[in-house]
Amino acid sequence: MYMNNHKKITTKGNKAKLSPDKRSVDRIKKRFLEIFRENKGMVYVSLNQSGLSKTNYYEMLKEDEEFYLAVNSIKEEVTDFVESKLLENIEKNKEISTIFYLKCKARDRGYIEIQDVKGEVTQKQLSINVLDIETRELMEQTIKLLGIPKDNDKVEIKHITPNIEHNQSI
Repeated sequence: MYMNNHKKITTKGNKAKLSPDKRSVDRIKKRFLEIFRENKGMVYVSLNQSGLSKTNYYEMLKEDEEFYLAVNSIKEEVTDFVESKLLENIEKNKEISTIFYLKCKARDRGYIEIQDVKGEVTQKQLSINVLDIETRELMEQTIKLLGIPKDNDKVEIKHITPNIEHNQSI
């Protein structure tokens, strides 16, 4: 955070007070980052332990690119750690971990639980991609309820399967 002699960060309660001294602010940031890493990226726990207020934390993220990058680097470390634990569970044949991984990383192969419906409107044309018949039928009912004629060439619903596309115009 870049501070001049006129800017003072205020805090509430027993939170640490920051002076306009850049070295003092840098020490507070460094201490927070150490605590943040120890707490595996848990923001509010780290704020409480470091004495830094939530307002000051978000100000620092916004104003100091180096601090922002350090925080995101720690978050990436935590994600890598958690991913490694997930892969360890998969190697131990833990079925729920395998299912979770497939739902997150193999959606393009049909391992999905929630149907994603994406539509794009260009020049008053609506194109909807769906992965299953039930969702296609639901979209057709929705279009009917909207009062769009069935023979309208501006609306297209695509039933897609991995590596295969079927077009059907309404």
